[in-house]
Amino acid sequence: MKRFFLFMVIFGLAFAGIQKVEAEEVAVTAIKASDVKTLNIPCVKAEGIFYNVNLKEYPLSDAKKKELNLNSQEVSFWELANATPLEQANTATCGIWNEKTFDFDSCQGDFRFRRDMEGKDVFGFFWIRYPKYPVSAIVSQSTVDMDLKSGISQDVRIYFISKYIESPSYEATDGKSGNFTPDANGYFNVTLNFSSPGVKTVKISGTDPLCGAYTDTKTITVKDPCDEISPPSISNLKATAVKQVVSVSFGANPNIEKASYTTSDGTPGGDFTGDGKGNFTGTLNFSTSGKKTITVNAVNSCQKKASQSVDVLVCGDNIGFSIDGNKVYFGEEKNKVSASGSDPTLNRVASDLVFFDLNRTITTHEGGTKQLISFDYTLDPSSTKIKVRIIDNFHEFLNPLDEFEVQTSGSYSKAIIPYNRLYDILYLGIYDILIEASISGVSDDQCQTYRKVFSVQFQRP
Repeated sequence: MKRFFLFMVIFGLAFAGIQKVEAEEVAVTAIKASDVKTLNIPCVKAEGIFYNVNLKEYPLSDAKKKELNLNSQEVSFWELANATPLEQANTATCGIWNEKTFDFDSCQGDFRFRRDMEGKDVFGFFWIRYPKYPVSAIVSQSTVDMDLKSGISQDVRIYFISKYIESPSYEATDGKSGNFTPDANGYFNVTLNFSSPGVKTVKISGTDPLCGAYTDTKTITVKDPCDEISPPSISNLKATAVKQVVSVSFGANPNIEKASYTTSDGTPGGDFTGDGKGNFTGTLNFSTSGKKTITVNAVNSCQKKASQSVDVLVCGDNIGFSIDGNKVYFGEEKNKVSASGSDPTLNRVASDLVFFDLNRTITTHEGGTKQLISFDYTLDPSSTKIKVRIIDNFHEFLNPLDEFEVQTSGSYSKAIIPYNRLYDILYLGIYDILIEASISGVSDDQCQTYRKVFSVQFQRP
């Protein structure tokens, strides 16, 4: 409690502009001041006072680097250099300080407070800076068709992913103007259409509470469906497969009158069903599995034609991967032992236990083996690319022991060390190793996944 109270006092003094200058910092500055990166936050509001906050780059200790394990190249680390109270501040674009967590957000980024116990400073106060992605309006479709029946274009939706934009409005080239409206989640959007073909511009304005005024211009092309060089658009074409049944859909183009399909493997083609609003759906049944190409042919009301293709992977009853003889071998030569595969949903048996003494030393071994693992596998058909993962069935290891892709039958043999480099731990004892195979790039709910568990004891080599 005393340490926490002291931390709070020092932090409060620092943020009021009183700096603690260490001899080590002075020496670093004297060596080469240009090497010290700084960052200026012109306005942060804390406890009703506005500050100009100066930060300098913070070098993380090795212990903190391991703890954070941040892979992003966009984050950076900063410590407080100075905080000067402002007599006048632009409150409309001022960053906001969190009184409880010591985090703050500003136009320069989102800063999250941390403490580095192993750092050069006895207090080790620093912030992780995450980049602030700019507010941006998004157009659902940059190119749309005129609807010949109604005489207006298809709808164009413009929306903001960020819900923190304030009072967004628009002005279009055809004289339309108005405000964006918030949806149930607080995100702003507007739906527009146009009464003539051509290139349209929409000017957008609003306020970013942390960065000030926001302006943007979006360009939308309205196509004339009867233009000689303008084929009908087949937008949002999708194909999804559940086993041999494939659903295909596209839309919306109100001027398409007929759409049909053909397939790459000779499965009979047919016509799509339209909903009268330009959306089309179709269902295909394939007799064989594998990669299929479906070609859509469309004709609009001006007799203009267009074709577009989409690929889909059709799965059979299984993925065609298996481990020969249901056996995996551990060790090599005369030390080699085999393990039979079992259903991963089964519970561990009593012999899978390994005992430790109070010092975490293994006291019981059962036929210890080396870390070499090998097995033969068969793919049928051989043209499908299969992703294989070797992992710990109960997730006691942080990372997969191995991952690889195969496209033909073969053999696997590799030394696997159950080692955690982050915490410098070598895992010893009996574990259930799960070998999992699935079709590359396909979700488990679409195609069956092969899974088998093999028990092995890892012992120090």
